[in-house]
Amino acid sequence: METIDKNKCIKVGFIQKPYALDGEMILQFKEGFDESIENASVFFLEIDSLLVPFFPDQEMLAFRTQTSAIITLDDVDSPEKAKKLMGCNVYISCDEITAEDEQQDPDYLTGFMISDVNAGEIGRITEVNDYSGNIVISVDRKGKEILIPFSENLIVSIDEENHSIVIQCDNDILSLND
Repeated sequence: METIDKNKCIKVGFIQKPYALDGEMILQFKEGFDESIENASVFFLEIDSLLVPFFPDQEMLAFRTQTSAIITLDDVDSPEKAKKLMGCNVYISCDEITAEDEQQDPDYLTGFMISDVNAGEIGRITEVNDYSGNIVISVDRKGKEILIPFSENLIVSIDEENHSIVIQCDNDILSLND
């Protein structure tokens, strides 16, 4: 059985709680992902650190607010089964994220390979954090997490097709993490 690569998916939210009696659940999601959720052919739920595919019943999808929806997934047909999925993170494949939704959320950079003009390959982006409007990316550099402030001023190029970013940052920023 092949595992799903988290680097090829974007976390859009989590299962908040069961809803009603037929296995429906409340999906709490990040603002701006409504179109991608509406059109997704498969959701990946993180169970025991692995992404497990679940197929949504699009006819049963109902948005409650800008950040929550009632969803029904194949094979989840009781409150007991739905309750077991409470708190699970929900991912959608990068291929299914609509361009409009993707541009609104910096998390779409997760999985991109990042390189510096002078230092060369730095590593793969594992997480994007927003600290009051200041974007900081976590990068896996040879098994060690490093943090890099992410600013438009640092970006040399972004290749979305190949999931790569080239930046030009001060060597002191990279050495802070040593």
